[in-house]
Amino acid sequence: MACKGAFSRLSLALGISIKVGLLIPMQGAAGIWGPSCEASARLAVAELNAGAGMLGQSVDLVIIDAGQTRSHVERVLRDIVVSQSVDALVGMHLSDLRGIVASQIPPDMPYVYTPLYEGGDAVSNVFAIGETPDRLLRPGIEWLTTHRRAERWWLIGNDYIWPHVVHRHARQMLRQLGCRVVGSALLPFDLEDYEPILDQIRADRPDAVLMSLIGEDAVRFNRAFAEAGLAGDVLRFATAIDENVLYGIGAENTENMHLSSGYFAHLRSPENDAFRERYHAAFGASPPVQNDIGQSCYEGLHYLAALMGVAGTSSAPAMRSVVNGATPLHRSARASDPTRERSRRVHLAVADGVDVRVVQSR
Repeated sequence: MACKGAFSRLSLALGISIKVGLLIPMQGAAGIWGPSCEASARLAVAELNAGAGMLGQSVDLVIIDAGQTRSHVERVLRDIVVSQSVDALVGMHLSDLRGIVASQIPPDMPYVYTPLYEGGDAVSNVFAIGETPDRLLRPGIEWLTTHRRAERWWLIGNDYIWPHVVHRHARQMLRQLGCRVVGSALLPFDLEDYEPILDQIRADRPDAVLMSLIGEDAVRFNRAFAEAGLAGDVLRFATAIDENVLYGIGAENTENMHLSSGYFAHLRSPENDAFRERYHAAFGASPPVQNDIGQSCYEGLHYLAALMGVAGTSSAPAMRSVVNGATPLHRSARASDPTRERSRRVHLAVADGVDVRVVQSR
């Protein structure tokens, strides 16, 4: 143990580093999360480098903009592989990019995918750590049907893989609860005019709208929803709206909005209190908004370091064998045991302006 510690300190002193590519959107629909993701990741790197780094080496962060066109991201990834300029990837981006990333990198390069996602990954070098729709949807759907008598539902989302899977799970859950889906739509990104959709929602008279819209699209839709006078009569429920998006929507437009997430910035726990203190100490009184998406990047880097530490290598196959056994302990801001991904608590909250009030955790 003493020799290993001495080696770690020597490696750090010599400037030997592991380069981690951070694949996050800095523009586009999901670009609203970019600053929070980068800040949270940089905090994780600072913490790692203050300790043993990764495998006794310091960590360098390489930012890659996942908000660019698919062809541009593919080109960047190919250049990275050819130049061997990164040793691992941590990604927070839309799910439809995940397969492209995995296809462009070597099979022994680890790729930690951090946000909520649709589940079902079978790629050996992809380590997905976020919540899946079955876990995120049930608390909200059951609570709204029980406490708010929401029986008629409308489903709306962007037209890509994650909302497709969310809608499939939601339809099944609602059917089991004796509820009806009275309308649905899957929309292109960057839609500006929601009036025809809002007219249809008004005509179908749902009790609740389940939203799987991303980032700026969620902002525009919810502003239009409230401006159309629907917010007072129709409940809203989402699994990908956090504090950052709430700020964009605006306090006057969040009436009757319910949110489900594995993390909220103001959850009270020793882990989150410590995380928030370190975050504000690093970035000042007005840093990028803390949220689940940003925290996932922080956790993803610590998760990667822990996997490497237990496997003793940065090789994805060796790390996969560790995951197939027991997930190693890693630092997280979540209030529950971060080593048990599928048993972590999911929190249901009601929007209070741009703040959130948790009404249930399970």
